[in-house]
Amino acid sequence: VLTPTHENLIRRSFEAVAGAKHVILHMYNVLCPMFQDVVFCNSKAQTVELVARHSKLISELADQYTASHRMKFCYEYSPETFTQTELEFSLKVCEAIKVAWGKAGPSIDHIIFNLPATVEVAPPNHYADQVEYFAAHISEQENVIISLHPHNE
Repeated sequence: VLTPTHENLIRRSFEAVAGAKHVILHMYNVLCPMFQDVVFCNSKAQTVELVARHSKLISELADQYTASHRMKFCYEYSPETFTQTELEFSLKVCEAIKVAWGKAGPSIDHIIFNLPATVEVAPPNHYADQVEYFAAHISEQENVIISLHPHNE
């Protein structure tokens, strides 16, 4: 289930999947400077705090629903506008999310980072370079699945 970084929608997403055996909870938010500065008026520190807080909520709700409904959760996060965001900031956000989730491990407990080319603003090799850099610099690589989401519209 795909949910934006809003507490009420995260809670509703859990309610919607209650009783399912296996769930991938996929949260996203926009990270690029234009959105952070102009649309949301958030600093980088505020953005990191926002995604970490909501990832912690997802972790707590996953624990609750696992206990009450015998469900299995996997967590996926998309740094929307990945190709327009500073790579170091995308990494910082994803590292904070991994810590807040607290469950990234081997086997089915991997955390998934979906790296979207939300708006095509550069040639494909530029996106490939960004993905390669991210993959080489994210910590605990053995516990991370990197998923790609190119928009070729």
